[in-house]
Amino acid sequence: MASQPIPASLASRSLDTLKAWLVPGLGHLPLDPLYRRRGLWYGGLIHLTFLIGICMHGGVVWPNWNPQDPTFNVVNNLTFVVQMFAGWPALISLGSLFAGFAPLKAVEPHAWFELGSFYCLVAGALNYFVICNAADLRRKKTAASAAVKQEKASS
Repeated sequence: MASQPIPASLASRSLDTLKAWLVPGLGHLPLDPLYRRRGLWYGGLIHLTFLIGICMHGGVVWPNWNPQDPTFNVVNNLTFVVQMFAGWPALISLGSLFAGFAPLKAVEPHAWFELGSFYCLVAGALNYFVICNAADLRRKKTAASAAVKQEKASS
């Protein structure tokens, strides 16, 4: 089965990147079969890492954004941003914080909260690199198909 060239428009690339962020590993699925398997592996690994963090009573916690407040901490804000790269698991964890859904809510006084939140942070960082990898592979595939078309046109 021949693979079709991926459209290189900005809207298409942006939508692909958004889907790759929302569902970890999804950015590799439109690529070659080797990369599809890698995407499934990456997605499973990221979901498992985030799930381990949730099981350890960690999760995504809304930070204090006001620098004038004494509880403001830049590290907490950066941690939040990286955790949000985990996609839909991070959104559900954050939503459970506001909705009060206890099974997914981060339990700050728990002894393993920091370690569980670190696992969620690692899941977000992994998905960031997986998104970048998928975008780079799409760019290379588009450039290769354009080079083949140019070579055929010049022949």
